[in-house]
Amino acid sequence: MEASGRNRTPDKLPAAERAPLYDACDAALVQVVRALGTRHVLGIGRFAADRARAALGGVTLGGDAVTVSVAPHPSPASPLANRGWAEAFERALRDAGVAIRTSPAIASASDGDGDTGQGQAHCATSGRSSPLRARRRAP
Repeated sequence: MEASGRNRTPDKLPAAERAPLYDACDAALVQVVRALGTRHVLGIGRFAADRARAALGGVTLGGDAVTVSVAPHPSPASPLANRGWAEAFERALRDAGVAIRTSPAIASASDGDGDTGQGQAHCATSGRSSPLRARRRAP
């Protein structure tokens, strides 16, 4: 964080500070991917996807390379975040082979805070499903 309180992103750090940060984060990501047996990583934003690709470039699980996909980041700095972000995010998930399943009863159970309840994310690549808390921005 800058002295002004402004967010200081890793790509803006001097190389002497950035390299050890990237090294530590890359090593941690590789450890987590191996420990969980993750075959598909979804980077939220191009920066995250690029860093994941750099870290996981030579990592294989069961002989298969780990796949990295990208979905748009909801940052106010991104023009996409200000128009049609939810649709673009869902499209990126579909393109990555992740299906989001929610029932109409769950989707209509929102109490007005934007939380549409519990759904299910399913990865077509791994065949695994996991709980998903879906949140939608207020119009």
